[in-house]
Amino acid sequence: MIELEGCGPDDPDGQGAASVLAAYFDVEHMRAFRQLLWKRLAIGALAVWLVATLTTLLPTSDLVVVLLACAAAAAAAAVAEWRARATLRMLIAAKKRNP
Repeated sequence: MIELEGCGPDDPDGQGAASVLAAYFDVEHMRAFRQLLWKRLAIGALAVWLVATLTTLLPTSDLVVVLLACAAAAAAAAVAEWRARATLRMLIAAKKRNP
């Protein structure tokens, strides 16, 4: 928990508080996006795997490519969320150092 005070003597224009608040919303948006994306990727990967195993429409090499693409998209979303969290932690640490 952190207390932000905007437009005070230490932050007359409220820019510091606004940047921390914006970073917090970025983290929450990235978390929600990652969760939604991972669910959809899992459903899509499962559907492609079922098509590949139950029919001859999709060769094994194509299945591997699709699964690797899903894994790459999931990893990119996780990295984006991690970077947003790191930015928020950095801003909060700077705010605590300079109250």
